[in-house]
Parts: sequence; structure tokens; C-alpha cells
Amino acid sequence: MTYETSPRRTLLIGWRGGVGTATLNLLAEHPLGRRLAGDSHILLLDADDAEPVPAAPLPAEILPAETLLGREDLERVIRRHDIERVLDFGASNTIASAEACAATGADYLSTCYDPLHYRDAGPPTGPHLMQGARDLLPKRRPSLSGGSHLVGSGMNPGTVSALLLTGLDQFADRARTSPDDLDLYAIFITEIDTTASDDPPADDVFAITWSPQHCLSEILEPEALYVSRGDITPLGHRPTAAHYRVRCGDEAIEGFAVPHEELVWLGHRFPSCEVAYLYQIPRAAEAALGRYPDRDAESWKTRRLIPPSVPADELAGIDRVGVLLCSRRHGELWLGFETDMQQARRFGTNATELQVASGVLAGWAQLGARAGIHVVEEIDYRRFLRDVESVLGRAATVYDPDAPPVPLSRRRVTG
Repeated sequence: MTYETSPRRTLLIGWRGGVGTATLNLLAEHPLGRRLAGDSHILLLDADDAEPVPAAPLPAEILPAETLLGREDLERVIRRHDIERVLDFGASNTIASAEACAATGADYLSTCYDPLHYRDAGPPTGPHLMQGARDLLPKRRPSLSGGSHLVGSGMNPGTVSALLLTGLDQFADRARTSPDDLDLYAIFITEIDTTASDDPPADDVFAITWSPQHCLSEILEPEALYVSRGDITPLGHRPTAAHYRVRCGDEAIEGFAVPHEELVWLGHRFPSCEVAYLYQIPRAAEAALGRYPDRDAESWKTRRLIPPSVPADELAGIDRVGVLLCSRRHGELWLGFETDMQQARRFGTNATELQVASGVLAGWAQLGARAGIHVVEEIDYRRFLRDVESVLGRAATVYDPDAPPVPLSRRRVTG
């Protein structure tokens, strides 16, 4: 005897943004996405009420545009539309959103962590973001009795955690030792984005491949931060005031040390390591920052290098992101992905957003497997990485057994 199950009513919040667009296109065009969509009755909600409303690439119910101003608003939407799953691509208080879902019995997935209240203006800032991320550490997170709530299931946070845990096994195998005997001193998340447009932005415009406002809020923080011995630690300068040289794939990059939420969670799990995120942004964006070093985040004119804001065939370049594991005795191993615009065009997006959307699908595939609030390193990371690879292709490994130990302080090359 077979039993038919009804499609689960799944709400996608922020569907008109870059991650939402890429995710919807994967749901329509990719085998894993089609399988997830086939199990779902999809409802779409966005705060953007601009006309015309774009057509969804797959069957979906588009709700009237609405800005959610608090936990009560999200609960109301969930109850009104009998929502069973919420996928949040936007910025709202993450814990409040998870609590709203728990109160209504819905599962919840977010692509990032936002510690601010719904009514607070602007994106989360570095100190708030990293200090707030401590609230998701295992002994501090709220105990929610209803639903499964996966926080930070994108590229970083998200896929980088699966890369790190997989990389430990690969590193141990290459070094002919055990993961517990690698003698790691550092874990660096490294990224280079070379995306450029055929129609270059004006000299005073900040152009980036994801949310310009969120990017500026991170890289224009008054203090660059990393995690050392499990503690959030200042580097003594603004992120844009210094570059750090580090491996990213088969080359060295010179990136900014950028505050990020996953540094807190990974630093707690690996307290003997310093943990940092080193990000080389597109050259045009960095040049613009250099021309106007005193301009604050709110004063910038911005441009989103994301289709349809910029047609996909007018964008070129790659986004390479991964995790560098550094040992005192066994050199370095980097594991990560290089995604180019040719891959991204198939799904109507750019390389950066395709990477994030692959993490959304991988997390969605395991949503419900673990109760309460959790992060990617607490689910089946091998399965997660396999699902990401089904979208992005096989992760690349670069091993340098002769790399000498170089702590973050000695990787600073300018400023």
C-alpha cells in the first residue's frame, strides 16, 4: 500500500533578491531543486512592491508585498497561509524568526545570521553581528520545542563549515596522520571575486555581486575582527586599512579581514585556532573605496552586479571561496569552489549568488532532520557538501606540505 503526502506549504521570504532569484531558478532547472520543489507548494513574499512583479520560473503563489516588522507579523503570515516551512533570504532578527516558526510548528532556514531586531535600521554591523552570533553557541542558544531551525545555510556561513570538516579528513589523509593530530594553528576562510561588468560603474559607485549595503556594513566597520582562542579579537585597524596575504585555491590573494558570524561558531569549535575571513573584493569596488576612504556606508551610491540589474551576458569573472587549514607540522590544505559566470548564466544569476543558493538547497534537503536551532556543522556535512557539489561541481583541493606556519599577524602586507 502506498500513501500520498501533500506538498508542504513553503514560504520563501525575499524572493526578488539575488539569493531568492538564484534559488528559484535552481528549483526550476536543477535536479535537486526540482525534487525539493516537487515536495512543496511554494509561496513567495517580498517587501519590494515595485511594478512589474517578475514572474516566478516555476508554479508558485505570489503573496502581496509586505514588510515584516516583527515576530508577530511573521506568525500572522504563517498562520494565515498554513505555512509549514519558511526559507528566509532577507534580513530580520534570526532568533525572533525561528521563535515565530517554533510557535506555529513551522521549520525555518536562513542564509545568514542577523542579531538585530526587525525594527532596527540597516544591516547588522560587525561588532553586533559577531557578538550576537555568540547567542547561537550550543549552551547559549534558545531551546525551541517546535520545528527544525537551520541558521546560516548559504556559502559563508554554511558551505564553508562542510568544507572545513571535509578538509580535516583530506588533510589527515594527505599528511598520513589523524584529524586530531594535525596540529592546526589557523583556519582561514578565503575568497576572491573578480566579477566585472561590460559597462563599468562610475568611479564613485560601489558595485558588488551581492547586497551592497550588507557588504559595505561589514568592510567599513571601525574595527577588523577575527577569533583567537575562541574570543572575538580586534586587529587594530578598519577592514579596508590593511590587506592580508593568504592562499585561495591555486594562488595567493590579498584580502580584507572582514567580520563574519561563522568565525564565532567555528572559533568556539576549534579554540586552539585563530579563525578569520579574508576577502578580496572586485578591483573596481576596491578602487572606489580607495578614492573615497572617508565615505560612510550610508553615503555610497551602489550597483548590484546581479541579473537582472545587470544582464548575465554583460558580466564576466569568477568567485572562488574555500577554507584554508594551516598546520604547524604538515603545511596547508585549501578546499573550496571556483564558480564562473558561464555556470551562473544557466541559472540566471552570478557566481556569488549561485554559490549561496547551492547552500540553500543543501540545507533545505536536510531541514527537519534535527530539532531546534542548529548550524551546518551540526548536520550531515558530507551529504551537505555532496548536494552543493551537484550544483557547483567537485570541490577543488590544493595541498602544500611545505608551507611554513604563518599566523595572521604576519600575513599583513599593507597598512
